[in-house]
Amino acid sequence: LLTEAMGAALTGMVAEPRGQSELMLAPGSTLLLYTDGLVERAGTDLDEMIAAVATRAAGLAHAPVDELCDVLLRHAPDTDDIALLAVRVPPEG
Repeated sequence: LLTEAMGAALTGMVAEPRGQSELMLAPGSTLLLYTDGLVERAGTDLDEMIAAVATRAAGLAHAPVDELCDVLLRHAPDTDDIALLAVRVPPEG
């Protein structure tokens, strides 16, 4: 779980130029990019929802990425549209 902001949210409303960041992912790592629809639910704490997604994803670290996405979407609120992209770095060897 990345705990450091890499820049402003991709809303299209930022007037300032975007900086660039670089992050090296270890072999076998999975990068999840998602919209707020995956973690926002009325009456729940956003940080708790993000933690729940991170915990669920960590439990599926060795599952195929399509299965990982299916499980995350199955447990997501159905009140908003969701975009989810999972990229897995191949393991060494």
